[in-house]
Amino acid sequence: MPVTQIAIGAVHLDDCPREPYIPIYLIVSGVFSLALALLSCLPCSRQANDEPTNPLSRVCTAWNSLTTFFLFCWFVVGYVWIYSIYEPNYNKTATAADPYCDRTLYLFALGTTALVFILLGLVCVVGCCVLIKINKDLGDERQHSESFRNVRRNVSENGLCACAPLKGVKVRLSVAPRSQQAKQLSVRSSSSCASSAFIMSNTALLQRIRDPPQPPTPILVCSKVALCIMPVAQIAIGAVHLDDCPREPYIPIYLIVLGVFTLALALLSCLPCSRQASDEPTNPLSRVCTAWNSLTTLFLFCWFVAGNVWIYSIYKPNYDKTAADPYCDRTLYLFAFWTTTLVYILLGFFFVGGCCVLVCFCLLGRADPDDM
Repeated sequence: MPVTQIAIGAVHLDDCPREPYIPIYLIVSGVFSLALALLSCLPCSRQANDEPTNPLSRVCTAWNSLTTFFLFCWFVVGYVWIYSIYEPNYNKTATAADPYCDRTLYLFALGTTALVFILLGLVCVVGCCVLIKINKDLGDERQHSESFRNVRRNVSENGLCACAPLKGVKVRLSVAPRSQQAKQLSVRSSSSCASSAFIMSNTALLQRIRDPPQPPTPILVCSKVALCIMPVAQIAIGAVHLDDCPREPYIPIYLIVLGVFTLALALLSCLPCSRQASDEPTNPLSRVCTAWNSLTTLFLFCWFVAGNVWIYSIYKPNYDKTAADPYCDRTLYLFAFWTTTLVYILLGFFFVGGCCVLVCFCLLGRADPDDM
């Protein structure tokens, strides 16, 4: 795919006056994707876990992170260039007032970009299925944990190891003196209790890792209120300026739908079904909540991508109602523009922060197993 992008972009470099950045987008995407794929074949990117870190592997890690971040940003920019002119004029003999774009070049760029979203959709669907399966397995594991918890309670209360018999284990009794039998019984009881205590300690550790401590209630309430401010503002501005953007009438609709679904997702997280304790068995309501959260998140991602096209494709619009060209209200457009851009700014901060953390781990080196 990267080689094909480079070839088609180079062959049709001057065949899209309607949007001359499309062939450049294909060439740059192909070059960096090819470099990223070839770099994964080098020995520095396939370092074994027991090998010490070296400067070359750190350079490879930093290069992979920066290249991936650049390709993500470049994909978003190319997405705007491609979908903002859909569907272009393919006739070269048209007038200069209606510039053309080569059919092969444009359809290839459109198809490769749409393929990315199709693959992302498949990954999301498969991820939802995996999450549902994991949730079911965790329910079975909680039942086993409850039985182990009962064993530990019996040990702590009675000083005895009241373990349930294991299925499929044959017990063979032998005739021995009474004192020897008592000694063997004492050893087996202490070993069994020690094994149960070891298992329960590991189970408790995994339980604490799986269920981190919840923040205080005031902080939790303030965070929920802060998360609801932006969706409410989107609904209000979209509803007030519903007919104030003839240049792109989908922008206010985009704000309203985005605000409604985001608000529903935030409010659903406050329901008891989304805060099920780990020691409780799974129920159909919690599964419905998990499926709803997954589908709503997938819809919001697709809707956000569509809003990018509607907003960035008309930049910068006419704000004057009295002009001959279709206008778009300044408050409506700038609010939609900056709320969308804010998402990319936050993603950039998270990515840069993650890269800094990875670089710090690489510089500090892996912990020596002998020091543990």
